[in-house]
Amino acid sequence: MKLVRLSGFVLGLLVFIGCIVLLLNVTAPNPTGRRYSSRGPFMPPELTNDVTVNNRAGADAEAVLEKDLGVTNNNASGQRQCLCQDVKNQPKNCDVCVIRNKSFGSDRIPDFITDRYIAESKNTKTLDQGVAGQLQDYASAAKDLKRPLWIFVRVNTEVDPGFKQLAEDTNGGVTYYFTYDGYLDPVDQGACGGLVGSGALVIGVIIWEVRLRRRRVAHEICVQPTSTKPPQQDTADSSKTPKRPNPIGDTLDALNRAEDAAKDTRNRLD
Repeated sequence: MKLVRLSGFVLGLLVFIGCIVLLLNVTAPNPTGRRYSSRGPFMPPELTNDVTVNNRAGADAEAVLEKDLGVTNNNASGQRQCLCQDVKNQPKNCDVCVIRNKSFGSDRIPDFITDRYIAESKNTKTLDQGVAGQLQDYASAAKDLKRPLWIFVRVNTEVDPGFKQLAEDTNGGVTYYFTYDGYLDPVDQGACGGLVGSGALVIGVIIWEVRLRRRRVAHEICVQPTSTKPPQQDTADSSKTPKRPNPIGDTLDALNRAEDAAKDTRNRLD
């Protein structure tokens, strides 16, 4: 049973620590390290064809991703790194051509470019063929630059399976990332349940062990042998014990001493 208690304690402790790590939201295999965004960007229930609404939604998502990635948005002035179509001339809205290819479309400026990856945010209800040309160019550039392409979308975006394969072929992927008000991450929900269960297991094992130890101590006290032998008197102290009075013996001793004294007196007179 001791092995059972130890195994239960270790298992509960490991699960407890694992759940805490999951709740920290730092375990995702993407450049942010997060499973979902640090905050929900502006996301209306239905994104319409209104250019202003769509631009605002896209800008808010880029701002969140910029914070979570910890890198500057590539669309910032003086920052723009482009995938250039012209092999000789550099576009006016471009600061640096990181790669040139005649097959690229015009105005190919990914949201984020670093030495480690290319990242694009899409705060849209669906990810469909409307952006296929753009994402295909990004994937082509990522392969040539030997950098993964990461596409960040809303947690409820409908993504065409072709885009997932496109990103995964670069060793990147599609990440369902941008949250909305009231969103509950399934992993967080599971981690909360695991935290409660593992915590209860650890506490239960501790209480079990404490009670067993108390019973063991109480049993040892009850079975201790008790001595029935009377305590031995110290021989050194026995000589100091006062004697009981003996009147008859004392009188005889007195008479004997008196007779001896009378004999001594007669001897002296003679």
